[in-house]
Amino acid sequence: MIQDFITAFTLIFFAELLDKTQLVVISLSAKYSKIRVFIASSLALILMTIISAIIGQVIQYYIPILILKVVSGIIFIAFGVFLLKPRKKHEKEKEINITGNVTLKIFLLTFIAELGDKTQISVILVSTVCDMVILVVIGAALAFIVITLIGVLLGSTIKVLLGERKR
Repeated sequence: MIQDFITAFTLIFFAELLDKTQLVVISLSAKYSKIRVFIASSLALILMTIISAIIGQVIQYYIPILILKVVSGIIFIAFGVFLLKPRKKHEKEKEINITGNVTLKIFLLTFIAELGDKTQISVILVSTVCDMVILVVIGAALAFIVITLIGVLLGSTIKVLLGERKR
């Protein structure tokens, strides 16, 4: 049972490290309140985790467990290979500019960035083959919170360094 928590936490933590969603959080934290970014982004990722776990639970009723385990294994190996592959440098970084209700827009931006991401698919797949889905949700959510905190701290550090550099 605790294995469900450890699997979800470890998988999400390493898959999300410097992923596009974390880069969004870093960018937002360099521009907006770190507390606002942390709370809005964390809530968006927790909601996505819950939705993904529910999808995983529904899927397991329609697809035999053996097929789910084989497909999950293949996808996790593919993710592992993807994570080991060197990443290309982004050609041109886009500046994120938000007006209006900043907290809501940070939430939506983070939520949309996570749609269809490898970590969302991972939560769905782990939820289909686990013993206790609540431990998957808690493990994945905690990993997202830790990664978001790291991203916020990096973004706010960049903000400070850029502020000192301009002086």
